[in-house]
Amino acid sequence: GEISRAEIVALPYKTLYNSGAIFLALTLGVPVLAPSTASTRQIQEEVGDSWVLLYEDRLTPADVEGALDVARRLREQSAPGPDLSQRDWVDLGRKYGSLYESLASERAHAKAKRR
Repeated sequence: GEISRAEIVALPYKTLYNSGAIFLALTLGVPVLAPSTASTRQIQEEVGDSWVLLYEDRLTPADVEGALDVARRLREQSAPGPDLSQRDWVDLGRKYGSLYESLASERAHAKAKRR
């Protein structure tokens, strides 16, 4: 659809904690321009700073132009897609499963201590 044909996906939010739009765009190989927040900086570290481009304060035309330049260079270089290996569904499912098992075990242990 529209996202896969885009050169970039710009998210003009003042604040951003987490966004499915970021991962949808990245999955489709489209760079994202997003506000600089703790979560977007973490995502940028995971996938690469050519794929998650950050802006400070308000989104400006210069931010968009700079992001388009980066996206066009990626396309010209036939750069490999963003590194989404830390977001693998199977691996995430295993990690969440282990976390929930650990929390349930701790809760059961704490409950047994109260008796």
